[in-house]
Amino acid sequence: MDTLVEGWQEIEGGLEVEIVEIPTDGESAELKLSELRTEIMAGEGPDIFVLSCTPPTVDASHEDLFRDLGKAMEAGMFLPLDEYISNAKYIDTSGWNQTVLVAGKTEEGQVVLPLYYYIQAYVYKSSDLSGQELPDSWETLIASDSPIVGNLWAFDFVYSFENLADYQTGKLTFTEEVLKAYLEEYCSGLERVGAQNSETEFPEPIASGNITPEFLTQGVGGALEEDQTYLAVPNREGSVTALVCKFAAINVTVQHPLFKDNIWVA
Repeated sequence: MDTLVEGWQEIEGGLEVEIVEIPTDGESAELKLSELRTEIMAGEGPDIFVLSCTPPTVDASHEDLFRDLGKAMEAGMFLPLDEYISNAKYIDTSGWNQTVLVAGKTEEGQVVLPLYYYIQAYVYKSSDLSGQELPDSWETLIASDSPIVGNLWAFDFVYSFENLADYQTGKLTFTEEVLKAYLEEYCSGLERVGAQNSETEFPEPIASGNITPEFLTQGVGGALEEDQTYLAVPNREGSVTALVCKFAAINVTVQHPLFKDNIWVA
């Protein structure tokens, strides 16, 4: 952030910038979050937000400035960025992941710019998965008898969820009956996986955890290997859920002329 600010100041000739950081310790963080929320609700607050965010399906105990980013987007709290992006002078947008960008869009346009995302996944030697039927949907995942596949979703069940609510319609994305059936399938499968794990030896992954875009292009050890297979939990739609963990947005009440009048992105 300091480097970015220095660049802005050099380009704009003495641009004054104040960086507001949210403390990491609990009590100080709560006070700063409360202060910023009060300012934002009063039509003030920072001009620009560059924040980390934690999806509630992953960690409900962690509190971000915007408790529900999707709700804040639909409430019109951020300035549409489409003109800024289309007239960008200092960035190349051709390589942006369009699927991930959708997470920051509303009917008003691109109101949040995802900066960083990850996919929870496991990396195995392809030879270790020889003969394994790899899942391509939630149904094949939960029905699999493979201890490797079972171990995958037993620990990473939360990553099979997509957005929990659709704020454009004001409705949840699932019914109580669907969620109940979903959890019953999980609990039943978990018992089966536990029994399999106690009786079966299976290969360990080369790596596991948050797989970032850099990891997907470089592979384990910095070089993409042909003998690597990536396994991630399919969501209910048959795709894989990527979690945005850093984003940028402009306050809809922004007062600085750099963002009100100049249509460009640094």
